[in-house]
Amino acid sequence: MASPFVRRKGFLGVYSKKRLLMGVVLVFAAALLVRYLGGTPDGGSVEQSPVAEGSDSPAPRATPDDGIAEAASDAGAVLEEAEEAEAADEESASAGYDDHPSIRQYRAITRYPSSTRRLTSKSTDLLHPNKRHERRQPVPDARDNEDRAWEVLYTADRYFVRGEEPISVSLALWHEGEPVIPTGVVMVAAPTGASGSGNPVELSVERVDSESRATLVPNEHWPEYVGELEVTTTFTAPGLSEQTGRLSFYLTANARIPARFTGQFSDDNRNGDLTIEVGVNVETAGTYRVEANLFDRNDQAVAWAQSETKLSPGISSVTLLFYGLAFHDARAVAPFSLRQLRGYRLRRGDSPHREDMSTYDGDYETSARYSLSDFRSEEYTSPQKERMLERYRDAIERGVVLTEPEFVGGGRQP
Repeated sequence: MASPFVRRKGFLGVYSKKRLLMGVVLVFAAALLVRYLGGTPDGGSVEQSPVAEGSDSPAPRATPDDGIAEAASDAGAVLEEAEEAEAADEESASAGYDDHPSIRQYRAITRYPSSTRRLTSKSTDLLHPNKRHERRQPVPDARDNEDRAWEVLYTADRYFVRGEEPISVSLALWHEGEPVIPTGVVMVAAPTGASGSGNPVELSVERVDSESRATLVPNEHWPEYVGELEVTTTFTAPGLSEQTGRLSFYLTANARIPARFTGQFSDDNRNGDLTIEVGVNVETAGTYRVEANLFDRNDQAVAWAQSETKLSPGISSVTLLFYGLAFHDARAVAPFSLRQLRGYRLRRGDSPHREDMSTYDGDYETSARYSLSDFRSEEYTSPQKERMLERYRDAIERGVVLTEPEFVGGGRQP
């Protein structure tokens, strides 16, 4: 995360106030020493207290050591009172600092651990994990088509293709906002990664209303391939010169799928969080990332969770932990349904960077025994988070103008 410290305003900080308090205490202690020693710095008598009438004991004599000890005691009391007052001031100031917009934003971002968080209607990338995001765009390009007379949408129904899944590619064209049927449409698919093999494949294009569409089952043509594929399309229309578009997607062919979900699940409450054990049949050892979404009895999205785990070949299980506070924030009602389960084997520093697990289309429903009181309701804390909050508070104390953080955490942004 970039440093939130931008510029400073000059005013007295905590450390300056501490030095001032120590100065006051030292002056006070010096005055007490002079009073107890009763003389000038170059020496003098120490006054003896008179004998108490009727006493058989000699009158106690004050010594320099007694005066210093008493003065030190008084000075220590003053210092202790000053530090208590300062601590109270700092605690009050700290509470006020926590209302600062930057600190509120940071705490909102880190309300849950980075591996799990609340799902809302705005969590579109998590609720639709394999959705593409192409939009209409001008052709030939924005510079030569400022009035957007021609627009095109070239897209597909998914980005990740696993095993024998098909992918549907579509092309739509508009002129001055009205649909136009493109002509001379040719679509050709080919691997682009280093592990690619086989020849390019021309797709069979058909017209559906005003769109041009083609369906491809990549595994039929590249059964050993994992990596990026590209579909290149050329087209034209009356009044429009020939155009070329390229669309990429990611294939893990059937022979390269590293693990599959077994369909075996179990759930439990662990220290105020909901845990769901997910069965996995591993073919290729490695580090796996598994994630899923959780919905409640009313079909409301509740939370997302992710686990990164090293797995060996054979039957294993992966634990997904859904942080308890998310259930309170969503006012979730049991039983809960685990949906959109997905995963892949990481290949950090390699190309391709991942091998997808097979798609799991089923849901898992937990028992109905859970209630909100079973789940923790406090905000997530960690040493790293507390250190960062202290940095924010110290910066505010020193008059630093803070920027609001956009994302903080060790996991992916939702």
